[in-house]
Amino acid sequence: MTTDAAAAAAAAELEALRRRIPPTSDPDVLELVEGMRATLEELRVAEEELSRQNDELSNLQLAVADEAARYRALFELAPVPYVTTDSYFVIREANDAAAALLAVDRRFVVGKPLAVYIDSDDRRTIRAELTRLSRGAVEPLSVRVRMRRRGGVAFDALLTGSRSAREDVQWVIYDVTEERQAEQRLWELNRDLEVRAAERAEELETVLQQLPVGVMIVDAETRVLRRANRRAREILGDAIVAGAAVTFERFRRFDVDGREIGPEAWPIVRALAGETVSRELVVYVLADGSRPTLEISALPIRGEDGEITGAVMTFDDVTARQRREQAEREFVTNAAHELRTPLTAIASAVEVLQSGAKEVPEERDLFLGHVERECARLARLGTALLSLARAQAGQEVPRSEILPLSDLLGRIAADLPVAGDIDVTVSCLPDVGAVANRELLEQAVWNLAANAVRYTERGEIELSAALEDGHAIVEVRDTGPGIPAEARSRLFERFYRAGARDGEGFGLGLSIALQAVEAVGGTLDVESDAGSGTTARITLTAAKLL
Repeated sequence: MTTDAAAAAAAAELEALRRRIPPTSDPDVLELVEGMRATLEELRVAEEELSRQNDELSNLQLAVADEAARYRALFELAPVPYVTTDSYFVIREANDAAAALLAVDRRFVVGKPLAVYIDSDDRRTIRAELTRLSRGAVEPLSVRVRMRRRGGVAFDALLTGSRSAREDVQWVIYDVTEERQAEQRLWELNRDLEVRAAERAEELETVLQQLPVGVMIVDAETRVLRRANRRAREILGDAIVAGAAVTFERFRRFDVDGREIGPEAWPIVRALAGETVSRELVVYVLADGSRPTLEISALPIRGEDGEITGAVMTFDDVTARQRREQAEREFVTNAAHELRTPLTAIASAVEVLQSGAKEVPEERDLFLGHVERECARLARLGTALLSLARAQAGQEVPRSEILPLSDLLGRIAADLPVAGDIDVTVSCLPDVGAVANRELLEQAVWNLAANAVRYTERGEIELSAALEDGHAIVEVRDTGPGIPAEARSRLFERFYRAGARDGEGFGLGLSIALQAVEAVGGTLDVESDAGSGTTARITLTAAKLL
């Protein structure tokens, strides 16, 4: 019997009892009847309240049933595989998606341990996670395992689980095989990319190291040398070290005109400031004293935002090329200077002959002999100039021989164009010789003697040679005015003239003499004091004639 029915039955019994009581004026009876009436009213109120609560309870039960049905439908029809296990990892519930993933009818999934679908190698991992969860861990666990469907088909799975209020564990099973394969492919692609990048970097590094020009890359912020290739180290030596700060004061630098360049004007410093430098020639003075001429190009390296992040400089040692070009330029100048004297002598002799001397046999023979000597000298001069140009260009080493210096000095003394107030003497023993190139040495001594003639008004010019300590010393001494102190440092400078007596000349004689002496492996020194004459001294390898 329901609560409503019981209340109605009690009210009916009370009402029947009240009707059976006869009318009376007895106060006790009247009080009893009144109490029964009040009780009856209370029962009616309770009946109505119980009826209302019963209706609410019925509606609530219907709602709970509907919610349970909806949850069951959501659970069973959800596209994501769900299973529920007890604390022993035995499956209590599984939805259709889970059954489909495991390729097993749902009826046969429930009651089996979930571990039977997990590879044996991963079961220890999942048990460890379950133990952590059973010890009160509140955060959901997530673990990747290898699972197998019915038939042994393996797939990669991600299990995420959390403990419910009923102490069971709710699991979501994600098939991540495609994701895992994509990760594997991505990893392989990354590996291939890294291999290719390494190969490309190695290839670029090989190219950089094999470049025939020097390359330096400098960081803009730290001024640290990022990279320097093999050719750069060959040219500049151990003065450059990759990873070390570039010290711009380490070298002295000059332009091709001999002016020193400060650190701020170094091409790579200018490139770091944003300037582009193209094929600029700079002469470096290295630690070993060598002075290579470098052709340098430099430009800034900019990031995507246009900010300068570094600078790259390429350079090559063009000393040999510069020497060749310089030799080619100087050859024309030297030829013009050296050919002037014999050509003038020949022209003068021809002029005299044409003026009538050809009619007088003695004078004709005299001037024809003079022309013959000057022509021979022209031939020797041409050979000497070519040998000098090739030696300066590094194309040919002058051929050396043992030369009797007495004959060489005598011939030069005889050909010197001197005035009557100048005596030319030769002082040399017959057995004094030197190892040198004949044409170059003759040209050097001739230039020194001709220079003495040009600066001496009267007095003596002496050509001498002697052996000293294994060397042959050739000297040209004059009694001219000497060389002022301020001019001595510029004696061998091309086109410099300290004031010749005849006012002629181009200032090339001593420069050519120095080049010729150096080409045959000798040295040239000049000693002079104002008012006491000048002595030019050539030191060569000695040879004693038998």
